Amino acid sequence: MITDKLNSTNRNKCTGCHACASICPVNCIDMCTNKEGFWYPEVSAACIECGKCIDVCHLFNKEEVTNEPIALACINKNPDIRSTSSSGGVFYELSKYILSQGGLVYGARFNANFDVVHSCVSERSNLTKLQGSKYVQSKIGAVYKQIECNLKNGRKVLFSGTPCQVGGLKTFLQKPYESLICVDLVCHGVPSPIVWRSYLDYQASSHGSAIEDVAFRVKASGWREHALKLVFKDQQHYQQPVADDLYLKAFLKNICLRPSCYTCDFKSLNRASDLTLADFWGIEHIAPELDDNQGTSLIFINSPTGKDLFDHIQASFTYKEVDIKLAVKYNPSAQNSAKPHPNRAKFLAHIPAWPFDEVVRSYCRDSVLVKSKRKIRKLAITFLDELGIKNLIKSALAKS
Repeated sequence: MITDKLNSTNRNKCTGCHACASICPVNCIDMCTNKEGFWYPEVSAACIECGKCIDVCHLFNKEEVTNEPIALACINKNPDIRSTSSSGGVFYELSKYILSQGGLVYGARFNANFDVVHSCVSERSNLTKLQGSKYVQSKIGAVYKQIECNLKNGRKVLFSGTPCQVGGLKTFLQKPYESLICVDLVCHGVPSPIVWRSYLDYQASSHGSAIEDVAFRVKASGWREHALKLVFKDQQHYQQPVADDLYLKAFLKNICLRPSCYTCDFKSLNRASDLTLADFWGIEHIAPELDDNQGTSLIFINSPTGKDLFDHIQASFTYKEVDIKLAVKYNPSAQNSAKPHPNRAKFLAHIPAWPFDEVVRSYCRDSVLVKSKRKIRKLAITFLDELGIKNLIKSALAKS
């Protein structure tokens, strides 16, 4: 039976991409939230056993890709665009070009409650909604159906999402479309929406005001020292660097990720997307001339379609081709799944019953060694900045 197959041992591999629910001809599959806050398919008694959900599940129909991707280090020449982007400002230019061709752009945004959902943008003025990182699993909803309808009507579509969301879209469509461009990212893993909601409630309660705006990657202190920023309706501001914010600490410790993220089937340099975007960590060792601590993008060009799209926008960037194997040395999430935290089950069992800060401090403590390394790094950066020799050292290290 279909129910048995969807609820088989592959359930921990399910990515919650919504392809099965989207293809069902009798709408008998609902994507329901489990106790950890992640979406899984639930099949009702109305199932007609047509098997279409299995046909589009990428667990059973994963696309095998053999290509020779090339890697680029890239920064946008417009500092204003780069300042509002997570890294080098590539996604904005890709999207702007597609819109200029009469196309549509689909990506992740915050809704009115600051849940992360996928939606469509058709006007350049709304692109900012899709810019920037959102470290929460995004709900696809009916987006795959909308994209199929637009493609059949001859519209050009750019879809941006995690590698598993791109995989879900491609299996859902069941055939290639020349007017579809898929952009994925080097994904660390997707945290639970329940954990995100618990964090937002904790912050609103702590500040005594509702949240009005969220930004995961503020670069006021530089790209490497990016911070999470919240703005409250009473105009209070909260801003903490990645190492100090409670939510980002939990995220980076892999304690609240979806189970499939620990055995991800999409960790590869051979990807089904046309382009892959990432922060170019390690740029100071590979191409220090493209490192000013304001954000550098790493791009994988995975297909002729991806190359053609980048060729149309390349004048907006300063870029350099780099050795892809060297680039991923500093970006291990491109090929390696996250390692599960030993306290994951305890952490999620106490969300949202315990206060958020109490849960994080109970189960996400840094070791003395980690704390010492972080303190030494901060002192070293401050010292080198004061001497004005940090860039000289970077260049010397890159040449050695």
